[in-house]
Amino acid sequence: MNEVLEFCQRHGKSLRTVKLPLGKRFSDTFYQLLFRLCPCLGFLQASLTAKQLARLLLQKRYPSTSFLLTHCPSTEADVEVLMDTSQDHYHVLEVPCCCSSFFIFPSPIPNSTLTHLPFYFHHPGALKNAILPTFGPDLMSLSLNMNDILTVQVAQWICHQCPRLRYLQVPQIKAEGLWLLLHQCSTLVTIIVGAVPLDIAETCPLPKIDGINQGNQLAVKTVARHKRVWSLHSSTFPSHSFLAWHIGILPKG
Repeated sequence: MNEVLEFCQRHGKSLRTVKLPLGKRFSDTFYQLLFRLCPCLGFLQASLTAKQLARLLLQKRYPSTSFLLTHCPSTEADVEVLMDTSQDHYHVLEVPCCCSSFFIFPSPIPNSTLTHLPFYFHHPGALKNAILPTFGPDLMSLSLNMNDILTVQVAQWICHQCPRLRYLQVPQIKAEGLWLLLHQCSTLVTIIVGAVPLDIAETCPLPKIDGINQGNQLAVKTVARHKRVWSLHSSTFPSHSFLAWHIGILPKG
């Protein structure tokens, strides 16, 4: 703990991103000191519990900071406390591929900007010509439509239009698109591959599901040793046959 705080005393004023050791627990006092020493902190990854973060947010809001809680199990009651504490100020997303992770990021005041886009209707050209140009500059979380496969071209649109993006959920990917994101999207910390809305999953033919699962798996394997990837694991869903992967990414900004 002392080593971390000593480092922050020397460099904290310029730090924008902090990733603490996985599974290492720190006290509320430690985090209060951390934020005091790092006034420009935009992203914190730590093994906080939902209940501990709720206590911190009750004492002070951090409107410019997003949080990734990892490898620190939280009960449903703790998550409810966090959501009650953070409502109107933060979005709380549970990472749908185990590892007890949550992504918490600022929610702006109503009718100002949109930081979270969990769903949109597909139309040819809509993502490129309407959705990303309109909402991309403020988005921190984006879920692609089932029909918008993460190709190189789609990845380029996202990199150019979404400079703040931290969390991306994609039903279908191509390896080249995934590599481009890791190379150019410096703010990304999480990519969820293969998580499909239940209503779509229930109506999708099994041969198509198998093809998507196989394609996604081959693409994900290509980045397993990428220098920005710190975690990669898969998950299955009891309600349908789609597979999903959580790719944990080290941000560059």
